[in-house]
Amino acid sequence: MKIYRWLGTLLAWWVLTTAHAAEPSETDEPTKAQRLEAILTEALPESEYREMSRCLWTTNYRTVEVLNDRYLIFRGSKQRVWINRLRNRCHGLRKNQVLIFERSGMRLCSTDTVSSSSFGFGITVRCMLGEFEEIDELRADALEEALRKARRS
Repeated sequence: MKIYRWLGTLLAWWVLTTAHAAEPSETDEPTKAQRLEAILTEALPESEYREMSRCLWTTNYRTVEVLNDRYLIFRGSKQRVWINRLRNRCHGLRKNQVLIFERSGMRLCSTDTVSSSSFGFGITVRCMLGEFEEIDELRADALEEALRKARRS
């Protein structure tokens, strides 16, 4: 299913929640409601849409990285990268933990769970995966850098 990227959705939400009853103005500038209507009716280029997948074949990825308690990055061959936003915050999920995926079959799906273990100290957290979105390597690196900067501040 194709959906608008989250930034467009956030912008539309902001315009809706901050819009007030528009009174006619003396200028020809469009009102917030008119700008929102233009955003929602204007066709976006294909690059502004993203494809979400419920499942990822286990043969597609080679490594999994924990970005934070909400995001996992799956890296495969030929610079293929997927991001998975967990269904809920997974408090206690951190980098350098051993990840254990509970799945059935040869696919990892949004109904499966991931658990983590801190080097032999047992299961520390158990969380449910979300949908997979294939992204390019540049977006993955930019996301990692943004989260790194956010942790420092």
